[in-house]
Amino acid sequence: MWEPTGLYRLAHLTLIAVLLLAVTRVVALTGGTPNPLVHLMYGPILLAAAGSGPWVAAAVGVVAGVLVGPQQQVMLTGAEAQSDARWPVRMLIYSLIGGGAGMVLERLRRSLRATRELAEQLARGYGNTLRTLAALVAYHAHELGKRLGVRGHDLETLWWAGLLHDLGKVGIPEYILRKPGKLTAEEYREVQRHADLGAQILLSASPEFATIAEGVRAHHERWDGKGYPRGLAGEASPLFGRILAVADVFEVLTSRRPYREPSSGATRAASSTRRWSRLCCNSSTKAVSRRRGFRPPSTTRCRCSSFGACSRRNGS
Repeated sequence: MWEPTGLYRLAHLTLIAVLLLAVTRVVALTGGTPNPLVHLMYGPILLAAAGSGPWVAAAVGVVAGVLVGPQQQVMLTGAEAQSDARWPVRMLIYSLIGGGAGMVLERLRRSLRATRELAEQLARGYGNTLRTLAALVAYHAHELGKRLGVRGHDLETLWWAGLLHDLGKVGIPEYILRKPGKLTAEEYREVQRHADLGAQILLSASPEFATIAEGVRAHHERWDGKGYPRGLAGEASPLFGRILAVADVFEVLTSRRPYREPSSGATRAASSTRRWSRLCCNSSTKAVSRRRGFRPPSTTRCRCSSFGACSRRNGS
Protein backbone atom coordinates (compact mmCIF):
# COMPACT_ATOMS: atom_id res chain seq x y z
CA MET A 1 0.00 0.00 0.00
CA TRP A 2 1.32 3.43 -0.93
CA GLU A 3 2.54 5.59 1.96
CA PRO A 4 2.65 9.41 1.66
CA THR A 5 6.09 11.02 1.39
CA GLY A 6 7.24 14.29 2.90
CA LEU A 7 6.87 16.05 -0.46
CA TYR A 8 3.31 14.76 -0.80
CA ARG A 9 2.40 16.01 2.66
CA LEU A 10 3.83 19.44 1.87
CA ALA A 11 1.86 19.65 -1.38
CA HIS A 12 -1.28 18.44 0.40
CA LEU A 13 -1.04 21.08 3.13
CA THR A 14 -0.30 23.76 0.53
CA LEU A 15 -3.45 22.82 -1.39
CA ILE A 16 -5.50 22.97 1.82
CA ALA A 17 -4.14 26.46 2.60
CA VAL A 18 -4.96 27.69 -0.90
CA LEU A 19 -8.51 26.34 -0.65
CA LEU A 20 -9.02 27.93 2.77
CA LEU A 21 -8.00 31.35 1.44
CA ALA A 22 -10.06 30.90 -1.73
CA VAL A 23 -13.23 30.01 0.18
CA THR A 24 -12.64 32.90 2.58
CA ARG A 25 -12.43 35.31 -0.36
CA VAL A 26 -15.54 33.87 -2.04
CA VAL A 27 -17.54 34.23 1.18
CA ALA A 28 -16.40 37.84 1.58
CA LEU A 29 -17.32 38.73 -2.02
CA THR A 30 -20.81 37.23 -1.65
CA GLY A 31 -21.86 39.07 1.49
CA GLY A 32 -20.21 37.27 4.37
CA THR A 33 -21.20 34.36 6.58
CA PRO A 34 -24.99 34.63 6.13
CA ASN A 35 -24.34 33.41 2.59
CA PRO A 36 -24.67 29.59 2.14
CA LEU A 37 -21.31 29.56 0.37
CA VAL A 38 -19.72 29.54 3.83
CA HIS A 39 -20.33 25.78 3.79
CA LEU A 40 -17.68 25.44 1.08
CA MET A 41 -15.24 25.54 3.99
CA TYR A 42 -16.04 21.87 4.63
CA GLY A 43 -14.11 21.03 1.46
CA PRO A 44 -10.58 21.78 2.74
CA ILE A 45 -11.51 20.44 6.18
CA LEU A 46 -12.53 17.03 4.79
CA LEU A 47 -9.54 17.05 2.45
CA ALA A 48 -7.31 17.45 5.51
CA ALA A 49 -9.15 14.58 7.22
CA ALA A 50 -8.60 12.32 4.22
CA GLY A 51 -4.92 13.05 3.73
CA SER A 52 -3.43 14.21 7.02
CA GLY A 53 -5.37 12.58 9.85
CA PRO A 54 -7.69 13.75 12.62
CA TRP A 55 -5.38 16.18 14.43
CA VAL A 56 -4.47 18.14 11.32
CA ALA A 57 -8.11 18.16 10.23
CA ALA A 58 -9.19 19.51 13.62
CA ALA A 59 -6.55 22.23 13.37
CA VAL A 60 -7.71 23.13 9.86
CA GLY A 61 -11.23 23.40 11.28
CA VAL A 62 -10.03 25.94 13.84
CA VAL A 63 -8.27 27.96 11.11
CA ALA A 64 -11.40 27.82 8.96
CA GLY A 65 -13.51 29.08 11.85
CA VAL A 66 -11.19 32.05 12.37
CA LEU A 67 -11.08 32.87 8.64
CA VAL A 68 -14.87 33.12 8.37
CA GLY A 69 -15.16 34.65 11.82
CA PRO A 70 -12.93 37.50 13.05
CA GLN A 71 -10.98 37.60 9.78
CA GLN A 72 -14.20 37.87 7.79
CA GLN A 73 -15.29 40.87 9.91
CA VAL A 74 -11.98 42.60 9.12
CA MET A 75 -12.38 42.00 5.37
CA LEU A 76 -15.89 43.46 5.25
CA THR A 77 -16.00 47.29 5.60
CA GLY A 78 -18.52 50.09 5.56
CA ALA A 79 -22.07 49.06 4.75
CA GLU A 80 -20.97 45.45 4.39
CA ALA A 81 -19.56 45.27 7.91
CA GLN A 82 -21.16 42.66 10.13
CA SER A 83 -20.89 41.39 13.65
CA ASP A 84 -20.71 37.61 13.89
CA ALA A 85 -20.81 36.54 17.52
CA ARG A 86 -21.48 32.91 16.55
CA TRP A 87 -18.11 32.27 14.98
CA PRO A 88 -16.71 30.36 18.01
CA VAL A 89 -19.56 27.86 17.71
CA ARG A 90 -18.93 27.54 13.97
CA MET A 91 -15.22 27.04 14.61
CA LEU A 92 -15.97 24.30 17.15
CA ILE A 93 -18.27 22.54 14.67
CA TYR A 94 -15.62 22.75 11.93
CA SER A 95 -13.02 21.32 14.26
CA LEU A 96 -15.23 18.46 15.50
CA ILE A 97 -16.26 17.49 11.99
CA GLY A 98 -12.67 17.55 10.78
CA GLY A 99 -11.40 15.53 13.73
CA GLY A 100 -14.28 13.03 13.58
CA ALA A 101 -13.93 12.46 9.85
CA GLY A 102 -10.18 12.08 10.28
CA MET A 103 -10.64 9.42 12.96
CA VAL A 104 -13.06 7.42 10.81
CA LEU A 105 -10.79 7.56 7.78
CA GLU A 106 -7.74 6.69 9.87
CA ARG A 107 -9.52 3.63 11.21
CA LEU A 108 -10.41 2.62 7.66
CA ARG A 109 -6.79 3.03 6.58
CA ARG A 110 -5.64 0.80 9.43
CA SER A 111 -8.20 -1.83 8.48
CA LEU A 112 -7.02 -1.76 4.86
CA ARG A 113 -3.41 -1.98 6.01
CA ALA A 114 -4.21 -5.00 8.18
CA THR A 115 -6.02 -6.63 5.25
CA ARG A 116 -3.02 -6.04 3.01
CA GLU A 117 -0.65 -7.53 5.58
CA LEU A 118 -2.91 -10.56 5.92
CA ALA A 119 -2.96 -11.00 2.14
CA GLU A 120 0.84 -10.82 2.02
CA GLN A 121 1.09 -13.36 4.83
CA LEU A 122 -1.24 -15.66 2.94
CA ALA A 123 0.78 -15.28 -0.24
CA ARG A 124 4.07 -15.97 1.52
CA GLY A 125 3.10 -18.88 3.74
CA TYR A 126 0.08 -20.49 2.15
CA GLY A 127 0.13 -19.46 -1.51
CA ASN A 128 0.52 -23.04 -2.74
CA THR A 129 -2.50 -24.16 -0.71
CA LEU A 130 -4.66 -21.33 -2.02
CA ARG A 131 -3.67 -22.05 -5.63
CA THR A 132 -4.22 -25.80 -5.46
CA LEU A 133 -6.18 -27.36 -2.62
CA ALA A 134 -8.49 -24.43 -1.89
CA ALA A 135 -9.27 -23.78 -5.56
CA LEU A 136 -10.10 -27.45 -6.14
CA VAL A 137 -12.23 -27.66 -3.00
CA ALA A 138 -14.10 -24.60 -4.29
CA TYR A 139 -14.62 -26.30 -7.66
CA HIS A 140 -15.89 -29.57 -6.18
CA ALA A 141 -18.13 -27.73 -3.70
CA HIS A 142 -19.57 -25.69 -6.57
CA GLU A 143 -20.36 -28.84 -8.57
CA LEU A 144 -21.89 -30.63 -5.57
CA GLY A 145 -23.92 -27.53 -4.80
CA LYS A 146 -25.42 -27.59 -8.27
CA ARG A 147 -26.37 -31.26 -7.78
CA LEU A 148 -28.14 -30.29 -4.57
CA GLY A 149 -30.09 -27.46 -6.14
CA VAL A 150 -28.01 -24.47 -5.07
CA ARG A 151 -28.42 -21.73 -7.67
CA GLY A 152 -27.46 -18.19 -8.62
CA HIS A 153 -25.78 -15.97 -6.05
CA ASP A 154 -25.86 -18.76 -3.44
CA LEU A 155 -23.78 -20.96 -5.76
CA GLU A 156 -21.22 -18.19 -6.17
CA THR A 157 -21.14 -17.73 -2.40
CA LEU A 158 -20.55 -21.47 -1.97
CA TRP A 159 -17.59 -21.28 -4.36
CA TRP A 160 -16.04 -18.48 -2.30
CA ALA A 161 -16.63 -20.44 0.90
CA GLY A 162 -14.75 -23.35 -0.69
CA LEU A 163 -11.88 -21.11 -1.73
CA LEU A 164 -11.58 -19.67 1.79
CA HIS A 165 -12.49 -22.74 3.83
CA ASP A 166 -9.00 -23.06 5.34
CA LEU A 167 -8.34 -19.34 5.74
CA GLY A 168 -8.03 -19.78 9.50
CA LYS A 169 -4.82 -21.77 9.06
CA VAL A 170 -2.95 -18.50 8.86
CA GLY A 171 -3.26 -18.51 12.65
CA ILE A 172 -1.96 -22.08 13.12
CA PRO A 173 1.80 -22.59 13.59
CA GLU A 174 3.36 -23.81 10.37
CA TYR A 175 5.34 -26.55 12.09
CA ILE A 176 2.03 -28.20 13.05
CA LEU A 177 0.56 -27.90 9.56
CA ARG A 178 3.67 -29.41 7.97
CA LYS A 179 4.35 -32.07 10.59
CA PRO A 180 4.73 -35.43 8.79
CA GLY A 181 3.86 -37.63 11.78
CA LYS A 182 0.95 -38.05 14.15
CA LEU A 183 -0.20 -34.93 15.99
CA THR A 184 -0.25 -34.71 19.76
CA ALA A 185 -3.54 -33.98 21.52
CA GLU A 186 -2.44 -30.37 22.07
CA GLU A 187 -1.42 -29.94 18.43
CA TYR A 188 -4.73 -31.37 17.25
CA ARG A 189 -6.66 -28.92 19.45
CA GLU A 190 -4.61 -26.13 17.89
CA VAL A 191 -5.53 -27.31 14.38
CA GLN A 192 -9.20 -27.38 15.34
CA ARG A 193 -9.09 -23.62 15.95
CA HIS A 194 -8.76 -22.89 12.23
CA ALA A 195 -12.48 -23.28 11.44
CA ASP A 196 -13.56 -20.66 13.98
CA LEU A 197 -10.58 -18.44 13.25
CA GLY A 198 -11.32 -18.37 9.50
CA ALA A 199 -14.92 -17.33 10.18
CA GLN A 200 -13.77 -14.59 12.55
CA ILE A 201 -11.36 -13.18 9.96
CA LEU A 202 -14.11 -13.01 7.36
CA LEU A 203 -16.61 -11.37 9.72
CA SER A 204 -14.04 -8.82 10.85
CA ALA A 205 -13.47 -7.87 7.21
CA SER A 206 -17.19 -7.31 6.50
CA PRO A 207 -20.57 -8.45 7.88
CA GLU A 208 -21.53 -9.16 4.26
CA PHE A 209 -19.31 -12.26 4.44
CA ALA A 210 -21.60 -13.84 7.06
CA THR A 211 -22.85 -16.66 4.80
CA ILE A 212 -19.33 -17.51 3.65
CA ALA A 213 -18.12 -17.40 7.26
CA GLU A 214 -20.92 -19.74 8.32
CA GLY A 215 -19.79 -22.36 5.79
CA VAL A 216 -16.13 -21.92 6.71
CA ARG A 217 -16.89 -22.38 10.42
CA ALA A 218 -18.98 -25.53 9.80
CA HIS A 219 -16.81 -27.42 7.28
CA HIS A 220 -15.57 -29.84 9.97
CA GLU A 221 -18.94 -30.55 11.59
CA ARG A 222 -20.34 -34.09 11.29
CA TRP A 223 -23.83 -35.48 10.82
CA ASP A 224 -23.52 -37.40 14.11
CA GLY A 225 -22.51 -34.27 16.05
CA LYS A 226 -18.93 -35.40 16.67
CA GLY A 227 -17.31 -32.72 14.53
CA TYR A 228 -15.92 -29.33 15.49
CA PRO A 229 -15.90 -26.51 16.47
CA ARG A 230 -19.49 -26.52 17.78
CA GLY A 231 -20.47 -30.19 17.60
CA LEU A 232 -23.53 -29.52 15.44
CA ALA A 233 -25.55 -32.60 14.45
CA GLY A 234 -27.72 -33.28 11.40
CA GLU A 235 -29.27 -30.31 9.66
CA ALA A 236 -28.27 -28.02 12.51
CA SER A 237 -25.01 -27.76 10.60
CA PRO A 238 -25.33 -25.30 7.65
CA LEU A 239 -25.74 -26.85 4.21
CA PHE A 240 -22.67 -25.01 2.90
CA GLY A 241 -20.59 -26.49 5.71
CA ARG A 242 -21.79 -30.01 4.90
CA ILE A 243 -21.02 -29.57 1.20
CA LEU A 244 -17.58 -28.19 1.96
CA ALA A 245 -16.89 -31.15 4.27
CA VAL A 246 -17.43 -33.62 1.43
CA ALA A 247 -15.45 -31.57 -1.11
CA ASP A 248 -12.60 -31.17 1.39
CA VAL A 249 -12.46 -34.91 2.12
CA PHE A 250 -12.26 -35.77 -1.58
CA GLU A 251 -9.47 -33.28 -2.14
CA VAL A 252 -7.56 -34.61 0.87
CA LEU A 253 -7.80 -38.17 -0.48
CA THR A 254 -6.49 -37.17 -3.90
CA SER A 255 -3.67 -34.89 -2.69
CA ARG A 256 -0.11 -35.96 -1.91
CA ARG A 257 0.74 -35.79 1.81
CA PRO A 258 4.05 -35.91 3.67
CA TYR A 259 2.91 -39.19 5.24
CA ARG A 260 1.22 -40.94 2.26
CA GLU A 261 0.61 -40.92 -1.47
CA PRO A 262 -2.79 -39.88 -2.89
CA SER A 263 -5.47 -42.48 -3.54
CA SER A 264 -4.99 -44.30 -6.85
CA GLY A 265 -7.80 -43.13 -9.08
CA ALA A 266 -10.90 -41.01 -8.68
CA THR A 267 -13.16 -44.05 -8.31
CA ARG A 268 -11.49 -45.27 -5.14
CA ALA A 269 -11.31 -41.71 -3.77
CA ALA A 270 -15.01 -41.17 -4.54
CA SER A 271 -15.88 -44.43 -2.77
CA SER A 272 -13.98 -43.34 0.34
CA THR A 273 -15.61 -39.92 0.13
CA ARG A 274 -19.08 -41.48 0.05
CA ARG A 275 -18.32 -43.42 3.22
CA TRP A 276 -17.08 -40.26 4.95
CA SER A 277 -20.01 -38.20 3.67
CA ARG A 278 -22.41 -40.38 5.66
CA LEU A 279 -20.70 -39.02 8.78
CA CYS A 280 -20.41 -35.35 7.84
CA CYS A 281 -23.00 -34.65 5.15
CA ASN A 282 -25.80 -37.20 4.95
CA SER A 283 -27.83 -35.10 2.53
CA SER A 284 -24.97 -35.01 0.01
CA THR A 285 -24.22 -38.74 -0.10
CA LYS A 286 -26.44 -39.35 -3.12
CA ALA A 287 -24.95 -36.35 -4.91
CA VAL A 288 -21.45 -37.73 -4.30
CA SER A 289 -22.43 -41.12 -5.69
CA ARG A 290 -23.63 -39.45 -8.92
CA ARG A 291 -20.67 -37.09 -9.15
CA ARG A 292 -18.51 -37.77 -12.24
CA GLY A 293 -16.44 -34.62 -12.35
CA PHE A 294 -13.94 -35.31 -9.56
CA ARG A 295 -10.45 -35.38 -10.94
CA PRO A 296 -7.50 -36.21 -8.66
CA PRO A 297 -4.77 -33.63 -9.37
CA SER A 298 -1.57 -35.52 -10.11
CA THR A 299 0.66 -32.58 -9.24
CA THR A 300 -1.13 -31.20 -6.17
CA ARG A 301 1.10 -30.93 -3.14
CA CYS A 302 -0.71 -29.75 -0.03
CA ARG A 303 0.93 -30.26 3.34
CA CYS A 304 -1.52 -28.48 5.56
CA SER A 305 -4.91 -30.13 5.27
CA SER A 306 -6.75 -30.28 8.54
CA PHE A 307 -8.39 -33.53 7.45
CA GLY A 308 -4.91 -34.93 7.12
CA ALA A 309 -4.17 -33.62 10.58
CA CYS A 310 -7.35 -35.30 11.82
CA SER A 311 -6.28 -38.58 10.23
CA ARG A 312 -2.88 -38.40 11.88
CA ARG A 313 -4.50 -37.58 15.23
CA ASN A 314 -6.51 -40.79 14.98
CA GLY A 315 -3.53 -42.82 13.88
CA SER A 316 -4.66 -43.56 10.31
